Amino acid sequence: MKQQVFVNNNYDYDYELTKDDEGNDIHTLTYSDVDSWDDSIKNTAAMQIKDFGNGLCIVNKINQNNLLYTEADELLILLKIINSDPTINNVHEIGTKRVI
Repeated sequence: MKQQVFVNNNYDYDYELTKDDEGNDIHTLTYSDVDSWDDSIKNTAAMQIKDFGNGLCIVNKINQNNLLYTEADELLILLKIINSDPTINNVHEIGTKRVI
């Protein structure tokens, strides 16, 4: 089930946890369908990480030598979600996505 991700109280992304054919967790951060995103990227993957159980792999291609600020922020958001502690109040909040 997709969940809404709020960054500084703005709904910017959706998060979804799925499994691949081998049973590995796939964490996907997608651009939400809001007016702040260009139509060409709405509902597309911003960042995707595969969890092998003994390590993580960034699935989408990012230039590790010249990481864009947006890529760094999206990577940070997804890693915070993966390693979230519900007792800590983070800037990135997750909520259940409801059809509007």
